[in-house]
Amino acid sequence: MQTPDEYNGKEAYDFAEKYLRRVNSKNWEVEFEDPKSGALWLMDFPQSESHGGGPPRLRKLHQNAMDSNRIHRELWTSWASLLRSYSAAHGLNSRHHAVVEVGADEITLRVAARWLRFTHDQIEDSEANRSSFSLEEDGTVKLDGKTQEMDLAAEQLAREMMHSEP
Repeated sequence: MQTPDEYNGKEAYDFAEKYLRRVNSKNWEVEFEDPKSGALWLMDFPQSESHGGGPPRLRKLHQNAMDSNRIHRELWTSWASLLRSYSAAHGLNSRHHAVVEVGADEITLRVAARWLRFTHDQIEDSEANRSSFSLEEDGTVKLDGKTQEMDLAAEQLAREMMHSEP
């Protein structure tokens, strides 16, 4: 069966229900997989100004977009793991312990009354300071426009959180 690469409105819901299997969802995006071909599809709601996000749009993801999404999910998981590991290591010499909360769109590192919250494009701290943040496909992190290796950035942030006083 030949299908277009994009459906809108009721057609999007109907096609997804009839031919696809839901595999992941976050915020206003739902990922589907075609069980026969393995192709990934993304349903989103591009008219965000409309009530409920407006009518859905279902698009077939091409290989480079699928690879990029998978890489980003792996980097996100690795970032959370690095924060958890370095916080535990620095916690050995600290009177505080850390808690790392991980979600698809947010990672929070909590130490006593302080916290750092990471989203896919921003870092915010408990004092309401915000700056840009991104995980790069080459394994680096961009914090406030400065690029560093992911493990070095995680270690530095964990050390600062674990050894600074509230």
